[in-house]
This record gives sequence, structure tokens and C-alpha cells, in this order.
Amino acid sequence: VMTRTRPSNRAWYWAIFTCFFLQGSLFATWASRTPEVKANLGLNTAQMGIFTLVMAIGSLVGLLLCGRFVLKIGAKRTILVAYYISGLSLMSLGFFSTAGNLVLSAISIEFMGASLGTGGIAITLESAEIDHTSPKSLRLSFHGAYSTGNLSGAALGTFLIFIVVPIPLQFAAIGLGFIAIAWIASRSIPHDSGK
Repeated sequence: VMTRTRPSNRAWYWAIFTCFFLQGSLFATWASRTPEVKANLGLNTAQMGIFTLVMAIGSLVGLLLCGRFVLKIGAKRTILVAYYISGLSLMSLGFFSTAGNLVLSAISIEFMGASLGTGGIAITLESAEIDHTSPKSLRLSFHGAYSTGNLSGAALGTFLIFIVVPIPLQFAAIGLGFIAIAWIASRSIPHDSGK
């Protein structure tokens, strides 16, 4: 009978560190293009506020449901599923917002909020578990990874705006990269973690 080799704590740390970075970079990617999304959807400032509230509501739903997912399928699978949905939601948001389709854009951003909320809680639970395995506190480094991801996503978004890269192309590239890196990182998360 084959048994799974448990990843080292160091590999596990870097996997979750990477996930925090991805979480920050994906949010900043969307945030960097909000003025164009607003214009493409023909929204005024108040309507754009409601549109972003849809994402916040989705995030709240994800926060409320995450605990059940982690207990049932483990943190690794929860993170993978959540990050796949996040990446695909960003891609669909880029396409539908550029096409001016408000309904499908709202659905996309709601799913993005829900999946980021779920993924965020799952990686926070993992960071707490990793922190318990170390003689020194590691929590701050995870939050630093999120902030660095925010900064990187915003900087890249600004550069792509400057060189006039269309939103669908940017969101598709970032979404696919997000999914690919999350899949690679997840291989170093213990399969039974969180169950």
C-alpha cells in the first residue's frame, strides 16, 4: 500500500506564503482596472459602489461557508477549489465587463468574492497551524506576503494600463497564472490538514 509522503514544514510554509501572495495580487489586479470596468459597464459612482458591494457579499458568504469545507474536504482541496474559481472568475469578469454585460459581470465578481473569502480563511487557518510548528512567530510574514502581492499586482496593473493591454487579456493571463501557481503550491500542503 502506497502512503503519501507528508511535506516538510518548510515546504508547507512556502506553499501558504505563496497563497497569501496570490490572494493579494489577484485582488490588486481587479482593483487596478476598476475605473475601466466602471466605464465599460456604464455605471456611475454610486452604481459602481453597489457593484463592488456584490463582491463583498460574496466574500462574506465564502467566509461563512469555509469552515465547513475545510472540515469536510481539508484545507488543501478547499484552497485549490477556491483558487480555481477565483482565477476563472477574474477571467470571466474581464470578458463580460469589456462586453458591457452587467449581469454576468456581477455574477463573476460575486463568485470571485466568495472564492477569495473561502480561500482567505483556509490559508489563514493553515498559517495558524504552521505557526504552531515553529519556535518563532511566522504570522507577520504571511501578512507581509499578502501586502507584497497587493503591491506587485497593483504595479503590474499600472504598467499594463500604461502599455494599453486590454482588460480581458490581462485578467486571462493573471487568472491562468494564478491557477497554475496555486496548483504547484498546493502540492506542498499536507493532504489531511484541517480535516
